[in-house]
Amino acid sequence: MTFNIRFDVQEHDPNNHFTKRVYRLTETIEKWQPSILRVQEPFTNSIQHWQSHLPKYYDCIGYQSDREHQSSDRDYQVAILYNNQLLKLLEQDYIWLSKTPRVVD
Repeated sequence: MTFNIRFDVQEHDPNNHFTKRVYRLTETIEKWQPSILRVQEPFTNSIQHWQSHLPKYYDCIGYQSDREHQSSDRDYQVAILYNNQLLKLLEQDYIWLSKTPRVVD
């Protein structure tokens, strides 16, 4: 299952803010119980907030962009959550779809 949860930013409609949407996302996960959940564009704090609502057996791996940057608006990432009761992480790695897949591009 995959979600583009959008950035955790101020919304025109306060009811559409991530802290309000997280409950609907959690309900969907609890209903379908995916083994693997792919999340696009979350901030680290969004993932942490969401994980506090998910069953404890969902572990998270991912690539966080600009790890050295101090500004939270540059802290988006690509994340994969997985059910650790069904799956075991053996290794993880990152590649970029470019002519230099081992160089951040």
